[in-house]
Amino acid sequence: MATAYILMRFFDVEDQIIFDTRSGALRVYQKGDLYELDMPSYQLAPDTITNIIEEAIGIRPQEVWNARDLVCILENED
Repeated sequence: MATAYILMRFFDVEDQIIFDTRSGALRVYQKGDLYELDMPSYQLAPDTITNIIEEAIGIRPQEVWNARDLVCILENED
């Protein structure tokens, strides 16, 4: 975001910059005085709830989803 701000503010750059990263293309848009970063998303797939997951986080999740990271759905925020 800081790099996009500098490029858009002090150099002749349009209202969008695309950074080529190891995670893929990151796009930054300027919308008035604000900047918007479009982060890449990953397709989630349901996964199996295991005892190892429960031991690691200290609670048994209601659902588990897997992509680049493991996402655990819990009963509540506590």
